[in-house]
Amino acid sequence: MVAPAGTPPEIIQTLNKLVNEYLESDLGKQHLDSADMQAGGGTPEDLQTFVASEVAKWGPIIKAAGITM
Repeated sequence: MVAPAGTPPEIIQTLNKLVNEYLESDLGKQHLDSADMQAGGGTPEDLQTFVASEVAKWGPIIKAAGITM
């Protein structure tokens, strides 16, 4: 889950807590299993690190291929 830039930290923390609780719940696990998905979960910092690593990995490939959005 992502939120717009500038979202207050307390809102980010609340959303993060609720999403992680859902992902760990029986209902959340059931929904993800039925869609053949795996939960990621974690902290906002974990997501930031993951996104940065994906941009570093795929950015040059996308640029070289001339892919735009």
